[in-house]
Amino acid sequence: MVLQYSSILSSYGQFVDKGVSGTKTKRTFKDYKGNVINTPYSYKNSKGHSQPPSKALDKWVVKKGIAPRDASGKFMKRKSITFLIARSIGRKGIQGISFFQKPLGLGLEQFGKDLLGSVKEDIVRTLKTEQIIQVK
Repeated sequence: MVLQYSSILSSYGQFVDKGVSGTKTKRTFKDYKGNVINTPYSYKNSKGHSQPPSKALDKWVVKKGIAPRDASGKFMKRKSITFLIARSIGRKGIQGISFFQKPLGLGLEQFGKDLLGSVKEDIVRTLKTEQIIQVK
């Protein structure tokens, strides 16, 4: 069973759920059956896509109060810090936490085929409702 949930989660949610491989480290996640699978997402070794944008980390660095000092004791520039963090994320990737996969597996374990049958009925009912609305 291939689980497609792009309409359920935003693309960011999929990255958090399944993780993102870095340029130096491969990442994995556990699917709803408990199998360890390599993530389909990765940072590429190409210009512009090998790490997240540094600007995206700027507010996070301020919120977390990250202000390291250099060897002489001076505070480092925030632009340098965000670049270094972004580069580290690009190299190491993001480990998937399976926040969607774990509850799905527990639900399937607890409710089994009844759950899948109910989901099927719900989808069919929704499609019929949508067709009725479009006809009117």
